[in-house]
Amino acid sequence: MGDAQGMEDVGSLLAGLFRRRNWQRRLGLHALFSFWDEVVGEELARRAQPDLIRGTVLWVRVSDSVWMQQLSLTRTVLVAKLNERLTGDQLTDIRFRIDAALGRPAPEPPPREPAPLVDQARLRQAEALFASLADDQLRATLRRLWLKTETRRRRSGTTGS
Repeated sequence: MGDAQGMEDVGSLLAGLFRRRNWQRRLGLHALFSFWDEVVGEELARRAQPDLIRGTVLWVRVSDSVWMQQLSLTRTVLVAKLNERLTGDQLTDIRFRIDAALGRPAPEPPPREPAPLVDQARLRQAEALFASLADDQLRATLRRLWLKTETRRRRSGTTGS
């Protein structure tokens, strides 16, 4: 055990677990997720991404059947290129599945509604009141709260005095 209270640090526990399960060698296979784009190139990386590893088989998501066919024809070359960069276990095969979301541009976020403007005269009055406070953080917090309240008032159509 680690210390006088019978506690063992997490690092030691994990190291022991990795050793007993022989995960360190298998963990090396997952390094390919970090260098995939570099090995396959930018164009292919937009259309094919590693998804998971089962045993020593890499599963890759591909944007469409054309790219799936192309990658299937170059499978052995791709396995060899990836294995050159791996330490520990090596890949034995690559399998592909279509994921039509790959290669498409990300959807545009919906346009944001512009924030209603606050009455500039009221803002100047509030700023004059806030200026009397010595605490910068308090002044900034009150200003944000005032702006939020004023914005809600203007949206709901009520007026303040």
